[in-house]
Amino acid sequence: MGFIREKDNKFFNDFYRRSLIYIIIAWIFVISSILYVASFMSLPMSDGKEIMDAPLVGVYELDGNGEMIPFDNLKSIDIGEASSVRVVGHFTEDIPAGHRVFLYMYREIIKVSVNGRIVFDNSNDYRPRWDFFGNNGVKTTDLVDITISKVPGEEYAGVVSDSLHKLCVGTRYGLVSDRVKANIGSITVCLILFTFSIGELMVASVLITTRRSEARGSVSCSLVLLFGSFCCFIDYDYITLFMGNYRAIGVVDIVNQALLILFFLENMFIHMRKKLYSRISQLVMAIWCVAIVTFAVAGAVFPHINTILWTGVLSVIAIASIIVDAVLEYMDCQDYYEKVGKFNGEMVSNIILSGFTVVELGYYMFAHSFLINVFELGISIYGIMQFVMLLYRTVEFAQKARQSDVLEKQLMENQMSIMLSQIQPHFLYNSLTAIQMLCVKDPKEAQKALGDFALYLRGNMDSLKSNKLIPFEQELEHTKHYVELELIRQGEYLHVEYDIQYTDFELPALSLQPIVENAIKHGVGDKEDGGKVLISVQRKYDDVLIVVDDDGVGFEGIVAMEDGKSHIGLENVRRRLSDMCGATLDIKSKPGVGTQVTITIPLEEKILL
Repeated sequence: MGFIREKDNKFFNDFYRRSLIYIIIAWIFVISSILYVASFMSLPMSDGKEIMDAPLVGVYELDGNGEMIPFDNLKSIDIGEASSVRVVGHFTEDIPAGHRVFLYMYREIIKVSVNGRIVFDNSNDYRPRWDFFGNNGVKTTDLVDITISKVPGEEYAGVVSDSLHKLCVGTRYGLVSDRVKANIGSITVCLILFTFSIGELMVASVLITTRRSEARGSVSCSLVLLFGSFCCFIDYDYITLFMGNYRAIGVVDIVNQALLILFFLENMFIHMRKKLYSRISQLVMAIWCVAIVTFAVAGAVFPHINTILWTGVLSVIAIASIIVDAVLEYMDCQDYYEKVGKFNGEMVSNIILSGFTVVELGYYMFAHSFLINVFELGISIYGIMQFVMLLYRTVEFAQKARQSDVLEKQLMENQMSIMLSQIQPHFLYNSLTAIQMLCVKDPKEAQKALGDFALYLRGNMDSLKSNKLIPFEQELEHTKHYVELELIRQGEYLHVEYDIQYTDFELPALSLQPIVENAIKHGVGDKEDGGKVLISVQRKYDDVLIVVDDDGVGFEGIVAMEDGKSHIGLENVRRRLSDMCGATLDIKSKPGVGTQVTITIPLEEKILL
């Protein structure tokens, strides 16, 4: 989520409180969801009345080879590699009116006849779903003939065996209860992931309102969890019992998987810092979008398209895209986080989900079926890690918000100290005395000096009104007013030169002037024949260097350069520079040679650590 900016202190004081509330609400939702799902466990299940395996006995043949093999239990029939099976027999118990014989199909053709009369045929619509026959009852004397065969060109693994073994008898209520119980794990995972996504979206909404860059990562993460939860939920084994529009379910399923991969790729792209890696990642996303659009257009133009072939091609593109982005993110983040010494939870969770997703898609390419439990495990680990990091960041925000309050108070106190130290009676007396003498010798120069004196005092007073960073030009102008006053007092004993090559940056108020004051008073001022002070500013790569160099008396080691009366200590300036803009202050000095003070300000968004 990044660091807290100084200007957002008040925002973060409220943000961490709201985030904690969101997390509490999310966990309440998780617990409620689990209890809701668990309530299905108390529903009547397979008790012989509500739902039971179809009590069918008879003979069967595979691939129409004419060899009829007897059976007394449907689940004992071994389909093997056969592409079709025909079962002929009768029920051992009467199927009463109101009960049904339920059939589960996943892109296979099923034909059922009772006493030679066709009662079910899905040849024209073999989309995945549960369906039934025998609503008016079936007697033990009725001859039942069931043929299940794969659709040519769409031979998904295990569909014939799965449909035959799931043949069951009972009521719709009993089937719903039975399927919910069988898929209780997936439903629970789905609800928990959905809760995690809502929590991330809540945080993202707060970040969006403040126009923070971290919002992109939170939004993409929440969308990955959201579409991941839908992937876990869209299981044809039970979803078609709640939704009757099978075509809509299929479209939603495909779109959901495509968007899941797209937002997962985007989430990895967002965490890349190097331009080359980012551009490659953008290209990968573009390729994936083109592939999805091409698939959608082809499906609309050619309704009988071979879905296995096309989904296999999409799987190859998806696997390649995920692997490329995962490698790029690892290479990009490894160097960065080794430098800052932080654990990159986002990268680790993305790589974990990448691995599980690649395994899932790879299995589909060869077996033409999904190992949904593999993906559920991967997305669950991803969701838990993201939620833990959200909690960690919220606590971190809380700590930094409190630190911001303390720092803000310290800044106000420091500003008061700076102002008071800069306008001590001794300084006022010396400046006004020098101006008084000028009034006799050079009235025009005295008038100018009074202007510098007034603007100098105004600069100190203005520093009390704001704790934000100010433009460097403003600080430089304030420093020049101070230097002009010192030149009046010291005359030819003081020479100040400027080498300003870059000014487009900000820094804390009263950062440069106190350093120049120390150079004049404690460097050049303590030298009998005076000296020179050079103020230079230049940009070096992504940093700005401000150097105040004097040829004064210098000193050995670290000297506490505070007297509490006429100037502020360098340590105070160092602390404010570090706290407000991540800058550093270095001092080099040698007795008899002089002192050099260097301020290094990073040219990135000013942050409050």
